[in-house]
Amino acid sequence: EQFYKKFPNGKLTSDEFISNMCSTGGTKTFWQDVYLKLNVDENGMVSFQQFIVGLTFFNKNNSVDDKLIFAFRMYDLDGNGYLDEDELDEIIETIFSVEHLGEKNVGVDLTRSQLRESLLISQGDNNHLSNGNDAKITLEQWVTACKENKKIVDAINSCFLNTLKIQRDQTEVHSFGHQAAGHAGILKEGNTILKAYSEAEFNSYEAFKKFPDIQPFLPKYYGRRYRTNTQNNTEVVDHYVVLEDLTYGFDKPCIMDLKMGRATYEPNAPPMKKLEQSTIDKMSTSETLGFRICGIRCFQPLTDSYVVKDKPWGANVKADMMQTDIKNFIQNGTKIRYEVLSAMLPLLSDIREYFKKQNNFKFYGSSLLFIYDGALSDPKVCIKMVDFAHTNLVKDEGRDESYLFGIESVIKIFEDIIEEGKTHAAGKTHDFKLVYFKSPTFCTHCTKFIWGVSSKQGYKCQISGCNFDVHRTCYKLVPNNCGQTNK
Repeated sequence: EQFYKKFPNGKLTSDEFISNMCSTGGTKTFWQDVYLKLNVDENGMVSFQQFIVGLTFFNKNNSVDDKLIFAFRMYDLDGNGYLDEDELDEIIETIFSVEHLGEKNVGVDLTRSQLRESLLISQGDNNHLSNGNDAKITLEQWVTACKENKKIVDAINSCFLNTLKIQRDQTEVHSFGHQAAGHAGILKEGNTILKAYSEAEFNSYEAFKKFPDIQPFLPKYYGRRYRTNTQNNTEVVDHYVVLEDLTYGFDKPCIMDLKMGRATYEPNAPPMKKLEQSTIDKMSTSETLGFRICGIRCFQPLTDSYVVKDKPWGANVKADMMQTDIKNFIQNGTKIRYEVLSAMLPLLSDIREYFKKQNNFKFYGSSLLFIYDGALSDPKVCIKMVDFAHTNLVKDEGRDESYLFGIESVIKIFEDIIEEGKTHAAGKTHDFKLVYFKSPTFCTHCTKFIWGVSSKQGYKCQISGCNFDVHRTCYKLVPNNCGQTNK
């Protein structure tokens, strides 16, 4: 029961197994070898059944010979059929690092030196094991020496039984307050977040560990964890994937979530799911631009608050308005922070270069998360790939052209906005005039509808080719620079 509480799919990854074992004692090298020996089918996971094998061999009903043979195979790190000096040192260090108490191991009435002497006997006819730097202990010698000294068997039993435990970790957490989009219920714990467990996303992060080239573009991954809560006098177990909190160290994190790809559903998705997602892809900018906005949070220093744009708003943004609407991410109420996109562009270009080469994964419904600190005048920025519940490990299927198309579109829009910022910096002024808008018009600054029927509702730049239409209230917030006057 405790095993399945912590590992809901009934399997441990190599990192989970080694971490659990090392937390109670023993060296990482030793437990890596134990993992390889338990993971007989070499699938990258230790199943509950394989885990129980370790316990079974040290069950009190098992014969001493079976226990010693199993232990020998565990400690024979290089698998050459005998224990050498280094492996013997590994045995002693492991035994005395498990629940140690001073020089003596709990439940084991032997010191390190006494244990070593018991294993390396070199006196007369009792010379079972050779001594010196070239000592080599065969399986037969190991069994004979251990059976002649019951304390050695007790030491090995105590060591292995104490390490084969499920460690329980229950630390203080609280709700994560910086989401721009995504699923509710994310918890924050120090510099990490706990995201509701998804078997598919967990498997994706495990798969990513084998591909170093993708690591710079991902949040750090710390495995999975379970927490118990009491609801109506009933213990409820919740499982999480533990990830780096990308907003950690940001005073006022401003966030934009872009869902990437022209198609956000997997090829093998159920028909209704395909219909639902394909409809959203067509109605939004996913199909035309290769991405859509899922959410924006932008800090406003004048009001010490955030402007928030949600997922329905993002789904309704049209391609011809995307450049204007993305500026909500860098519009802080006093100016448009073009320098933020300039700082982000090299990071985005690195991700593009990765996608030009990678052919191991196809990403569906995955996002790019853009973050900068709204409290700093100099841009502190971050871009990471997130959300991998629908990521497929593939072979011989070529590049992920759908995701790459979206990245190219984002880069083009960023470059256009940055260029706009350069023309504004040149100091050319708009020629604004208070006008009556005869057709429905949206404010270029805040993107909201310009209301009014009988009176002049807002300002329009009179320079040919300039598309700036703004509210009366937004008029003074717009940088008074017009790129058209440079032409």
